[in-house]
Amino acid sequence: MKIKLTDLDSTKKLGKLIAQSLHGGELIFLSGDLGAGKTTLTQQIALELGIKEIVNSPTFTLVKEYRSGRLPLMHLDLYRLKELSQEDAEMVEDYQDQHNVLIIEWGEALLNDYPAALRLSFSEISGYHRVVEIINAGSELKHKITEKFELTSD
Repeated sequence: MKIKLTDLDSTKKLGKLIAQSLHGGELIFLSGDLGAGKTTLTQQIALELGIKEIVNSPTFTLVKEYRSGRLPLMHLDLYRLKELSQEDAEMVEDYQDQHNVLIIEWGEALLNDYPAALRLSFSEISGYHRVVEIINAGSELKHKITEKFELTSD
């Protein structure tokens, strides 16, 4: 399923819908160019989960943990890793459990290991206009998204 995001508010609306469908144990992969909206989406998900801390990209630390919301949020950014080692893959496994929500930016090397994970791929059309391909959304989330967003075939 592909949707159009026309502005920052639409990205925030998507984050809110995703957060409302989270129960713990979810793994979410975000991909797209720098500045595509991955961290903005993560910030909105965190806000909707009630997380009090400032959420920013963990590019230089690889992972940031946020535990002040209704669900713990683990945010990984694998951009700086040229290749994933066995140790890196184990780190991902360590953070994935039934209580956490795990969001991974730049985790394309892991997609084959987690085929059922929710995946969002951002591509820019122009300016702030984005197309987001959403793969493996559960039926509740699919229903919410199709009610609130224009589907596209781009």
